[in-house]
Amino acid sequence: MIINKYLVVSMFLFAVSCKKETPKTITNNVKSDTSKVPQKENTSSFDKINGFVKESFVISCGSGCAISYSPESIKQINNTIDVTFNVKMYEDEKITDTYDEAYIFSYNDLGKLDKIIKKGESEDFLGTLMPDAQRSFLDFGNNLTANKGIIFSKGKKQNNSSDEKEYRICKLPFNFDDFYNICYDNSEKCSERYPSYTFPKNKDILDYYSIDRSPTSFFLLPKLNNIQPIICAYTDSDIEGYELITAEKGKLISSLKIAKMDGESIQDFNITKEYLIILYKAKNADDSKKEIGRYKISDNGNIIKL
Repeated sequence: MIINKYLVVSMFLFAVSCKKETPKTITNNVKSDTSKVPQKENTSSFDKINGFVKESFVISCGSGCAISYSPESIKQINNTIDVTFNVKMYEDEKITDTYDEAYIFSYNDLGKLDKIIKKGESEDFLGTLMPDAQRSFLDFGNNLTANKGIIFSKGKKQNNSSDEKEYRICKLPFNFDDFYNICYDNSEKCSERYPSYTFPKNKDILDYYSIDRSPTSFFLLPKLNNIQPIICAYTDSDIEGYELITAEKGKLISSLKIAKMDGESIQDFNITKEYLIILYKAKNADDSKKEIGRYKISDNGNIIKL
């Protein structure tokens, strides 16, 4: 009987010890998981700030690096929405830094996102981002108004038709050497002489003409009747390229590759005031250029070789 009593007491103490250790193990596991990069934010219709859906997003900043943006404050002031994010930086799924950043999302009278300014700065924040990060911020800004159903105050009556909007047009001639020399050294003079639009911020312009392209930027040239010539620039990689496209509302008509820099040769162009398209090629920047072709835009918008 004495042995049985000792056995019962020992088993009781062992059981109590196990119960005390279990919660400690669970707590440690939860703490470890919270330091990892959130794979997907689950937001319900009840997660709102001042009526705006609280939607978080994550962007990549390189191999093993990610940044998450979670809105903490959202305030609408006329045609702008001020958003303060809690920002967390991750390396290899572990938090390395956390801080707050504030942005101003500006919209036109039709409710279209116009630009995003980081507080304390003056230039458009989207212009500093890579395309994937641009898309994340654009989606967030567009969802702000879509989820709340905001209607901004209307000013002067505007027309949705793309041909009636006042777009910035590049005057001809468009000489590639002149463009490169001006835009490489002087951004202000470049925007005056060779105004351009960035992608995806101004994707709606290309969509209007049913142009399924993803350029770094693009230039609108003077119209030929109802034909809109556009130069698309692809400059995000080591191989740079330029493409001339002709289009009209809802229809891409014709296209021609007019420039390419791949490290082995240089092909560039000149488009005269009369819309004569002249292509040149050289082995390198020191080599003299040779003309390799002439083209024009026909009355129906096709780019044809002369």
